Order: sequence, then structure tokens, then C-alpha cells
Amino acid sequence: MENLPTAPYAYPAPVTAPLPVPLPPTFAEPHPRLRMWPVLLTLYFLAPLIAEVLSGSTPPLLFIQPFGFIFTPLLYGSSAILIREIVVRRRLGWGNVLLLGAAFGVFQEALVVQTWYDFIAKSSPSYQPSGYGVVWGTYWPWAVELSFYHAIISIALPLILLNLFFPQRAALPGLRRRGVILWLVWLIVPCGLLAFAVATTQFAKQGYHGPPLGAYLLGCALLVALLLIGSFVRIPTPRPQPDRQAPGVWTVRFAVFGLTTAFFGASILLPDLRVPAIITSLVVTTIGGFGLWRVRTWTARNGWNARHWLAIVMGVLGWFLLLWTPLMEFGQHAPLREGLVLANVIAMALAFILDWRLKRRIARTAPPSVSQPEPIPAAAWAAAPTQSPLS
Repeated sequence: MENLPTAPYAYPAPVTAPLPVPLPPTFAEPHPRLRMWPVLLTLYFLAPLIAEVLSGSTPPLLFIQPFGFIFTPLLYGSSAILIREIVVRRRLGWGNVLLLGAAFGVFQEALVVQTWYDFIAKSSPSYQPSGYGVVWGTYWPWAVELSFYHAIISIALPLILLNLFFPQRAALPGLRRRGVILWLVWLIVPCGLLAFAVATTQFAKQGYHGPPLGAYLLGCALLVALLLIGSFVRIPTPRPQPDRQAPGVWTVRFAVFGLTTAFFGASILLPDLRVPAIITSLVVTTIGGFGLWRVRTWTARNGWNARHWLAIVMGVLGWFLLLWTPLMEFGQHAPLREGLVLANVIAMALAFILDWRLKRRIARTAPPSVSQPEPIPAAAWAAAPTQSPLS
């Protein structure tokens, strides 16, 4: 993790969320004096490690195999890099990050791996033989859950960590125009080939021969709508609340852990209890929406800093470490899940080490006249000093 910036980088007032100095209005290319390839390389592997490995979707033993090691970062890392580029160049906020993350969820789950539609295949992650929640050939409770999942866990959490690792480079574009085109080709061509294979051969013996045309076109329309809104509509930011104090770091950790547990608990248990699918989707959406609103309001309070951002990540990782991966590895004895708990233990240990370093650095940089540490520039891409993440 690089050192925190000194002059000419200025710390924002402690009443706002931690933000860097705004980009110059005409800034459009990577900064010539700061190498951006470490940032891009880190994000390329960080996104799949969080979304797939730590979550147990792709256990360590499968991730290190050639197909997993090549294709999983290609899908997650390339998408995260392109989303970061849009947000940085257009100087958007975390609300836009979440919309673009949801667009990535639609792209992956609906158009590429087609879990929205291949629920009839027994080996599909979305296997649902009863047709629960299926309308127009689409498994909607799964679609809602996975859209939240990818927006927050696949995209937002890696970008939060990236800004903590590279605070000086957080607000700088990482690609030139030719690089953006190359990354798009690197993402779209292999994903197109995979989508064709899924639709024609992967589950053919299990009765799946591609998505319904109307449902697939609806997925394409949702993707385009989310991309356009996330890229061109600036999501409003919360007003600073200087009279209200940010919660403690452990409060954030426990709150995010509880909300994550409630979100996944509802997603898993309500369908098994045969709760009507519309109710399940509403409950999941309510929990996810409330969590985002809660964090959004906290970021505008006095004293919110980089340790709080890390606490959000640690709260989500706590669900994987304490509940989900032990259940998969030791309770269900799922195949090839060895090492899941160990991977999460290592990740949590590294997070605590990072938190210790951030605590020391915030203490060193706090002005003597301020009774609490000033925030450090952990968020990356705001255009105004009042911009607050997860808006």
C-alpha cells in the first residue's frame, strides 16, 4: 500500500466522506508521473478473489487451474477495470458504481453464463426444478439477488480496497483510449464464445438449449439501461451532517455483517419455505436497499474515514468467514471446497493489518486542534468535496 499523499493533495474537512482532490476539468489521460499498471493489475485479480474465491463460488483449488485462473479474472477483473475507468473519467460517485455493478451482474448472469434462464439444468447454480419465481422464462428472485451481489461484492468492495491500497492514484484514469478498446475486446470476445457454449452444449444433456429469445432480449435491454443510467446520470449525494458523529468502526463492522447475514439468509431460506416469490424479492430488495441507505447516510457524518470504508469490507467478509464457508467446507462437504475457510482467515487477518496501519497513519496526520482523526482520501472519483460514496 502506497504512502498517503502529502502536498499538493489536501485532506477534506472532517464533516464529509474521505475524498481526494478533484480532477482538473480537462484531465482525460493517465498521469504521466504515476504508473497505473499496479493499480490495474491489482484490481484485475482482486475482483475475482473477493467475488468468487472468498465467497466459495470458485474455491481455491479450481481458481488456480488454467481455465479458472484465466477466465475468472478476465470476466471480473476486466469489467471492474472498465467500470472504474468510466467512473474516474466522468468523475461519478458510488451510486453510479453500484448501478454499473448491477449492469455487470446482468451481463454475467443473464447474457454470459445465463443463470437467469438455465434453472432447469441440474448442475446450474440457479437450479430450480419447481419453477419457483419463474416468469417469462426468467428466474427473478435469483436475478434480483445476483444483481445486488455483483453490484456490491463483485465491484464496489474491490474498488473500495483499491482506493485504500493506492490513495494517490485513486482518482486517476488507468487506460488510454486504445487501452479501453483492447480491454473491451478482451472481455467481449471470450464472453461471447462462452455464452454460445452455455446456450448450445454445456447443459444440452440436461434439457437446456438456450434462453427464450424474449427473455434474453429483456436482459439485453436491462443491461443497456443500467449502463446508460450508471454512466450518464449523476446520482445525487447526501448532504454533509457535521452535527452528527460517524459510528464507531466496530459498529460498522457488526452492522454490515448483520445486514449481509440477513440478505443471504432471506435469499436462501425464503424460497425453501415456499414464500411467494414476489415477497422473497421484495424482502431481499428491502434489506439490500436499507443497507445501502444506511451506509450512504453514515458517509456524510463527521469523522467518517478510511477505516470505516475498510470496516464495510470486513463486515461482508465476516459473513463468508464465520458462516458461509464453514458450512460449505465442513457442513455440506461440498467437493473441491478445501481451503475456503483458510483463505477467508488469511483475508481477514490482512484486513486487520491494513486497519492497524490506517489507524496509525490517520493518527499521525490528524491536526493537533482536531479532537478526532481527519479522514484520508480513500474514495477515488468525486468531482466536488461534498461528494460522498455509496450515493
